[in-house]
Amino acid sequence: MCDYRPKPIESVPDALHAIAHHGRTAVSPDHKTIANVIYLAEVFSVFRVDHNEVVPAWDYVIKEMDYRIREDQIESNTPLGYLSVAMGEKCIYGLFCGKEEDRSGTATYADEIHVFSYDGRLIKKLHLATSAFGICIDSKEQMLYTVVHEPEPKILIYHLPE
Repeated sequence: MCDYRPKPIESVPDALHAIAHHGRTAVSPDHKTIANVIYLAEVFSVFRVDHNEVVPAWDYVIKEMDYRIREDQIESNTPLGYLSVAMGEKCIYGLFCGKEEDRSGTATYADEIHVFSYDGRLIKKLHLATSAFGICIDSKEQMLYTVVHEPEPKILIYHLPE
């Protein structure tokens, strides 16, 4: 069993706090590891499946979740965290934003990829030529695919360094 991130304000109703945990989840190719990112927190969490139970493995925390409720909307008090996550056999990839949410745009974009080992070490940071809002990798972990909207919607492909 896994717990939610701490509430920024204790009076926030549990249902709204659960909604604030919206993000992305990816499963490893061997189905034994799960990576989860939350948009409103600069937190990358990894869990392992152990005897049919999901248990926390590690967290990479830049800033904890901090938000406010305004007119039934959840608004971040800090820059947004990870927007997307992808898992290969050797590494875990997170599309890191670290910027304020652009509420007037089509989506929120980022141009930095954090590459983690399965034991939680930040191995390197990669920078994309075009900001994206989603990522995935090929089965051999040689190509990174990014989803972009500007100047027009398309998928860009990057060769991953060794």
